[in-house]
Amino acid sequence: MLNNPELMKQAASMMGGDPSAMQSMMQNPSIAGMLNNPEFLENALKMLKDPRNQGMLDMMKQQNPNLNTDMIIKALSGVSKVAACYRALKNAWNNIVVRLVFFGLIVLVIAHYFG
Repeated sequence: MLNNPELMKQAASMMGGDPSAMQSMMQNPSIAGMLNNPEFLENALKMLKDPRNQGMLDMMKQQNPNLNTDMIIKALSGVSKVAACYRALKNAWNNIVVRLVFFGLIVLVIAHYFG
């Protein structure tokens, strides 16, 4: 699947993402890659929560009886929220006004403390 561009396009369209970004993330999975693509995590979470995909979760439980799929869904939900916060903070930090206000507040707190 990873080497077939048509299958990657179909999977990306099913999950609502960019095929090239999805292919690079599947070939080189990393936490940074997942944090940079919160839409992928949200779509994967929706796919796991969808009642029509219960067979997939049952198959995973059959292959590994000790697997707790509810915990996987909760963990993926947490990672998805962290990824969304990370992207929001990263976009905000790129704004020069936000940086100036932040450093101004630090200077004010230090000035008040040593006041």
